[in-house]
Amino acid sequence: MAKILLVEDEKMLGNVISQHLKTRFHIVDRVLDGDVALGYLLDSQFDLVILDWELPGITGIDLLNKYRDAG
Repeated sequence: MAKILLVEDEKMLGNVISQHLKTRFHIVDRVLDGDVALGYLLDSQFDLVILDWELPGITGIDLLNKYRDAG
């Protein structure tokens, strides 16, 4: 079982991915935009992040760079 952050703004795709992961007994936190995702990443620990590149707020690439810069 892994704790996963799913960052996907397309609701239907995010629902499918999230439900599939949950049927495999993973814990899934799902967010719809990059700004919120950055807060999750800075406040919690995840085993895996599934990150869309094209997001509202900050893009996936910018999110990744900010997370890396934060250490």
